[in-house]
Amino acid sequence: MPVATATISLSEAQQLLTTAVAHAGELGAQVAVAIVDRGGRLVACARMDGTALMSMDIATGKAYTAAGLNQPTEVWDDAVAASPGFSGAITSIPGFTPFGGGKPVVSGSHLTGAIGVSGGTLAQDIEIALVATQSL
Repeated sequence: MPVATATISLSEAQQLLTTAVAHAGELGAQVAVAIVDRGGRLVACARMDGTALMSMDIATGKAYTAAGLNQPTEVWDDAVAASPGFSGAITSIPGFTPFGGGKPVVSGSHLTGAIGVSGGTLAQDIEIALVATQSL
């Protein structure tokens, strides 16, 4: 018997992208945005004109981290600040990106995916991801 699962749809991912890019424009930020499914696999992405090339990899890492741990990535800021040794150990996990700007996407009580934003300031990345997730 098949097991019911929930995952982000392409249309939802595109809505997140559209909202994130629009809000980044309002803030005057140039960002990369990555949307992953609940398994951390890329569903959709965009890099605004003028955004640093590495921002796409960082955004994808933030989304992967948020999906993998079902937590916003900014929760790691305090842990890393409190224990520099923790930072070295945890970043040895491939793809783990402990910088603010990653948010889980939840539908009902199910994790369906995550968004990662990179290229603005830390506060901008966090705000853009939050505004995008609130659009669903």
